[in-house]
Amino acid sequence: MQKTINYSLFKFRKDNRAINNTHLEKLIFSIKTKNLLSVTPILVNEEFEVIDGQHRLLAAKALKVEVYYIVEKSITGKDIPRLNISKSWSSEDFLKHYLAEEHPEYKKLKDFMIKNELTLHIAIDMTSKGSCHKKNNDFKNGTYRFLYKEGDEILEICHETIDYIKKINGVALSMYTKSSRFWKGLIKLINEPNFSKEKWFGNLKKFVTHFSPKATSADYLEMFQKTHNWKNSCKVDLLSDEREAM
Repeated sequence: MQKTINYSLFKFRKDNRAINNTHLEKLIFSIKTKNLLSVTPILVNEEFEVIDGQHRLLAAKALKVEVYYIVEKSITGKDIPRLNISKSWSSEDFLKHYLAEEHPEYKKLKDFMIKNELTLHIAIDMTSKGSCHKKNNDFKNGTYRFLYKEGDEILEICHETIDYIKKINGVALSMYTKSSRFWKGLIKLINEPNFSKEKWFGNLKKFVTHFSPKATSADYLEMFQKTHNWKNSCKVDLLSDEREAM
């Protein structure tokens, strides 16, 4: 481990997370109270690019105190996510990193988000397989694969549904339409063999004022099923799988 006050030695990488000013201010205050930089050195590669510890470096520079660092020649930019799989990195930070690395699967995800005006969490959930825990780990580890094969028609029905809910109930009371549970339930409904687009939107006009945030995925499925099946001879069953899982 080495130390220096020559902060210009170090370089920042574009594939690292964005600087969080709130976190930086808290870190500066913490170091002022008790300087523990000697036991939490920053990690750099042989080109002095900061792999881990860019906030500590900036805090040390702001306070004009010594920054402690370790040079690890074998480390590369690809190791940045592996060192930061923690609450300090948001999902947006991981996406920024892999986009900077020009990872094609993450580029597909970003394009999908923009095209369909989706939050990152919903887009990950819709385009990958496995449990929520597996999806998140794959995304953070760089092993995410874009697997969405549903087609544009399903997304068009989703957006048309959400736009109508917002129009009638108001945007402020319709924020739940951004949740993964809502989107997953709606896509499950549309994928049902007996789903009728005409019947769905006809009944939606009758029941939309009763739509509200729900605590569980099953609650959303029940709401969608009740709406679609009202006075409809071709009914969908969205809850059988939920009951079997209980």
